[in-house]
Amino acid sequence: MKTGGKTLLLTGASRGIGHATVRGFSEGEWRIITSSRDAVPPECGRDPYWTDHVTADLSDAGNVDGFVAEVTRLLGDGGLDALVNNAGASP
Repeated sequence: MKTGGKTLLLTGASRGIGHATVRGFSEGEWRIITSSRDAVPPECGRDPYWTDHVTADLSDAGNVDGFVAEVTRLLGDGGLDALVNNAGASP
């Protein structure tokens, strides 16, 4: 796990654009906290900088408080350098 450098929170990370964005930031050696409705699929090949994942459906307002609390806990005193909000829902 990365101990220095910048930290990214990326929502909607388990596949598609979100997963590709994780890979890009990983190459820059960012600490990455991800979130998606589902657990990260094994085929995403999590790398050592993808340090934490919070499973939460952010389209459900009932999940938001728990998501914020868990991310805040994971950040500790380190702070957040970037947010990529890729979470979305289709009707």
